Amino acid sequence: MSIVWNDHTMSTGDAEIDAQHKVLITRINEIFDFMRQGRGTEGLPGLLDFLGNYARLHFAHEEACMNRNRCPAAASNKAAHAEFMTIFGTIRRRLETEGANARLVIEAQQQLSSWITQHIVRTDTQLRPCLRH
Repeated sequence: MSIVWNDHTMSTGDAEIDAQHKVLITRINEIFDFMRQGRGTEGLPGLLDFLGNYARLHFAHEEACMNRNRCPAAASNKAAHAEFMTIFGTIRRRLETEGANARLVIEAQQQLSSWITQHIVRTDTQLRPCLRH
């Protein structure tokens, strides 16, 4: 299922971070779109390449912002990012060993969608009150 951005529950208060989150969501949603079109296996490798590179850049920016604003969630945010990279690495390794198959596409879409949604709502939004001070 596609992720829908919700300003009320997902906004961090930092326009650049929110814009980056929207890019990540759009690209994760592309996995679902490819699946619906029956092209999931051909679209997954390129999407994973983009997501891996973009996530690294985004995480570095977000972590720096949280540290700069002395956000209490900074350490847990950094740990969650490491967790994401572990999940992502597992998906990448499976792609290399199994190839792009329907099961992997579905699992990748579910895991990445669930992780990004929960992370933004539970952790990243903790930045908002830190930016007000």
